[in-house]
Amino acid sequence: MPADSEAYIRELAEILANPQYGADKEARQKSLDTATQAAQILNWASVAIGAANILLWSLRPVTSPGLLALPWAGFVLLLRCPVIQTFRRTRKGVINAYPSIEIPFLVPLIGILISETHFGHLVSAIPVFRAAVVPGVLVSFVFMWFLPATRKGVGRCLIFSCFGICYAAATITFTNSFFDDSSPTVYRSEVVNRYTQRGNKGGVTYYLVLSPWMGQPESSGQGVSQQFFESHQVGDVATVLLHNGRLGFPWYVIR
Repeated sequence: MPADSEAYIRELAEILANPQYGADKEARQKSLDTATQAAQILNWASVAIGAANILLWSLRPVTSPGLLALPWAGFVLLLRCPVIQTFRRTRKGVINAYPSIEIPFLVPLIGILISETHFGHLVSAIPVFRAAVVPGVLVSFVFMWFLPATRKGVGRCLIFSCFGICYAAATITFTNSFFDDSSPTVYRSEVVNRYTQRGNKGGVTYYLVLSPWMGQPESSGQGVSQQFFESHQVGDVATVLLHNGRLGFPWYVIR
């Protein structure tokens, strides 16, 4: 029998023998099946919502709050189903008997920050991350206090500490732009260069390099939609709308 199969059988026997997961073997197997299904649903839902938030900008009023809710859904699931693990160190290709969730904690950070930096650009992200330290530490504390599994080992403690700060930064960034009702200041900027980047999976990202505006240095490239990219050539003028930000962090969009 392959070593991986032996490890799976050993873990399965460990689960079915643990009274923490049910009163008897049958109840533990049922608990494991339910937890595995719930973990799979949450993982795939996280991927779908994250992709929609990045690719379908019109759905952002729904997908962004959904992304921010995912870690708390994972928090509740870990509380309700102790057999589920998270950020477990495993070897590549090894099948584990324990269900696991990591995506609900990672996708919100990636989805929110990518969508915000490509469609609503912060003038500077440094103040946002400074403001995120205290609430981020509190979020990490809540997770590690109520979920002992998240503080098993230095690695997991570091992961959830970083997660808390990044999650707070994503929440601040979204709130700052989405709920901003300030009147923008209008600037004009010339397109001095344009280029695309192709990802490993074939996706294309579109960038425009703009001339300095409002004392900003010439950009290295601002992410824009394909439609906007194709409608602007070098030498054309783009409109930059600078907003104050609901939480006081200036951000801008390119029109």
